[in-house]
Amino acid sequence: MSQEYWQRTLARRIRRRPVLGVMSGAALTAFTVDCSRSSGKNKGTSGAASGLLAPEVNTTARAARGGTMVTRTTFDPLNLDGDGSGGNVNVRSAVDLGYRQFIGWEHGTKDKTPTGKIIPEAAESWEISSDGQTYSFKLRSQKFDPRPPTSGRQATTQDVKWSLERVEKLHAGRALLFNSVDPDGPIESVQYPDARTFVIKTAFPTSYLLGALASYLSPPYLMPIEAEDKFDIRTDMRGTGPFMLTEFQTSVHRKYERMPNFWAADKYPFLDAIDYINIPEVAAAQSQFEAGRLWTFTPSTGAAGLDVLSMKRRQPQVNLNTTYNVGSPGAGNTSYFMFGDLAGSLFRDVRVRYAVSMLLDRDLALEATYNISAFEKEGIPMQSAWNGVANALWGPPKWLDPKKGELGDASKYWKHDPDEAAKLLRAAGAFGTEQTYTSYITGSTAAGEPEGSVLVGMLKEGGHFKGLSLNAIDLATQFLPRYHFGKGQFDGIAYLTSGGYPDFGLYIWNQWMPSGRNAIRTRPINPKVEDLARKHRGEFDEKAKLAIEQEWQKEIASEMPSVPWPGTATSFNLTQPWLGNGGQVKTWGWPTDYEGMTYYYWYDKPKDTRQG
Repeated sequence: MSQEYWQRTLARRIRRRPVLGVMSGAALTAFTVDCSRSSGKNKGTSGAASGLLAPEVNTTARAARGGTMVTRTTFDPLNLDGDGSGGNVNVRSAVDLGYRQFIGWEHGTKDKTPTGKIIPEAAESWEISSDGQTYSFKLRSQKFDPRPPTSGRQATTQDVKWSLERVEKLHAGRALLFNSVDPDGPIESVQYPDARTFVIKTAFPTSYLLGALASYLSPPYLMPIEAEDKFDIRTDMRGTGPFMLTEFQTSVHRKYERMPNFWAADKYPFLDAIDYINIPEVAAAQSQFEAGRLWTFTPSTGAAGLDVLSMKRRQPQVNLNTTYNVGSPGAGNTSYFMFGDLAGSLFRDVRVRYAVSMLLDRDLALEATYNISAFEKEGIPMQSAWNGVANALWGPPKWLDPKKGELGDASKYWKHDPDEAAKLLRAAGAFGTEQTYTSYITGSTAAGEPEGSVLVGMLKEGGHFKGLSLNAIDLATQFLPRYHFGKGQFDGIAYLTSGGYPDFGLYIWNQWMPSGRNAIRTRPINPKVEDLARKHRGEFDEKAKLAIEQEWQKEIASEMPSVPWPGTATSFNLTQPWLGNGGQVKTWGWPTDYEGMTYYYWYDKPKDTRQG
């Protein structure tokens, strides 16, 4: 869909504001997560109401070996160095199939929702001392890639040592882990008493340490010492994971084949291979899916969401699946407007930050972005909710709903109120000022677009801000160092997305504390935020942690250091009928474990109706 589509849609819906206002308490923001969370079912999207949604059926029991799954990617990874590249998502998505981190998050299917349990990966077990400061890990018996130079040799703690030392030296998230890098980093030392044991000692009790080791933000991968000088770690891989990278043509494709040395090869994966075809354009991907070449089609939200419905109508045999929904445990992608925090910036004035939030019509943005009413018209139940300080995907009780006033007095700053925003901007001397809006290029489009243009249009409406034309820059060379990891040292407003936070303590420390990899600023937000973060870090009781999390959210809301993306709603993808378990795999948040999803996929050959 074109940018003009969005402009027309927004203009139409702005004229319908009164109607949307009446609907806001019902269909547009029906938050229906209830006791269904405890049973692992999302009742609002069972599929029975419309007949368009695929049934939730786990077919693992009849899965067969074989087949090459063909799916889409929109980019080339920056490189293939999982431990030295900062945990960037487009690197992780490429290396996760071949390398394994030491621990991970339990994954499952829609009929068995993951619970947030941390499970063994390259490390088969661990013990924690009574004071919470010593973690003893036992390395799993496992072999590296059978190809030279690793030649199928046994992994040892010498590989662990080489890997962890590179993370401490090079990883963009190293301050979140290592005390040598930042005084708030928990890991004080690592010892290697024998070939299968490594012991992590922390400078202080850290309740989020296992979550950090298991998360994409800072996970050390087990990588072979041969990567030092016997193969190019940036362009090739030799891991212990379920797949081997066998072909990599820049801007064309990446192909992975099943790894015979994988420790669970007798159980999974089922697929022989996975071929990621580089297709930046949504329209081209749609065409390839409808022709039967691609096994999956995951659109952007909004306009492309309408394409999903039309594609399902044209090809009723394909499966329409819900992906993420409101109240999905583990949270999801965290997107927000980040403010430049350079000395003298207008955004250092909290009144300006409040105004930006109050200029966003969140219900309108959700409707324009997710096309909620269009899906409901087709009989598909939808869920939607506003993001607060925590993403609504967390669901209650961790997520506090600003629409219900759960963020305390600061909840009023989530209300759409352009007149009050104008008063605040004028009081701060900021009304009508020229500002910049920056995002980055992903595939062939700017990240956050075209939805971001809808939101920017709201900021400009009424002359509150001027300028704000999109400044789309290169991800690797410009956006990552200056904005993504720049901690607010830029001008204007930027679109930031930092992926899911499967551990709430990790969310607190990675995004809101100055030592975090995705910290929004170099200076502390305020002393109380700092105090609550440290209190939470040292607390292991879940009930006590929840109370701190809720108090912390209210304190963050009162400061509004960034403005969260308006909210979230039910989203969808399409899978071919021959992709067994397509649309059925669930992970603990997004994206906690790319390769975990592939464990369950299989080629259901009898359902493949393609010719030849």
